[in-house]
Amino acid sequence: MGKKEKLIREYFSLRHQFDINEGENCLAIFPEIPTPNDIYEWSRSFKVIDLEDKIASVNRAISEQEKKLQTKAYFSTEEGSKLKKHLENKLEEVYNKIDDLKNQYHDKLNDLIVSNLGDKFTTIFDGCSNRCSMEIGLKNTDPERDNFVFEFGHRFEIDYSKKWFCNSNYEMNINYGTLGSFNGMTDENRIAYISGFGKFVSNVELRIL
Repeated sequence: MGKKEKLIREYFSLRHQFDINEGENCLAIFPEIPTPNDIYEWSRSFKVIDLEDKIASVNRAISEQEKKLQTKAYFSTEEGSKLKKHLENKLEEVYNKIDDLKNQYHDKLNDLIVSNLGDKFTTIFDGCSNRCSMEIGLKNTDPERDNFVFEFGHRFEIDYSKKWFCNSNYEMNINYGTLGSFNGMTDENRIAYISGFGKFVSNVELRIL
């Protein structure tokens, strides 16, 4: 038996073990023993170093899998079940606090937008630790379209994210209709276009020319 065949058989056996341990999470069980055709095809497709890499990779996966199975087994005990419930409750408290902060922040942002653009506007906000995104548009007032937040047409999508090289500064990117995505801090052409178009359509004297 050559080195490649030994490695192929080892990989098949390890992968089979991994799939069996995955149980219901595994879509298909890898065969434990390769057929002569498998050995032939794998020998043609992979070098020795490739097979060694595959074996190292599946061994790492098995190691992580064993840790998860041990954790699952512990949580199935009375002591582990109590600890799991305690941790879940603590996590729920943290998530609730985060949601409250996000809602408060969204309310402040929404009030800021409405106070500057008018009460026809509304927002959708999504935030996390290092970025936040906000969509601004005309709010829907049609009761037959109660699943829609916005009324019609394009909406502004504004995304703030920390610069990778400076934690204290943020970049703002805007996506609006056919303008595509652009930097809201530095792209003066698109900013001027939006500003100018807004002034034009909001000025009756200009529109009636």
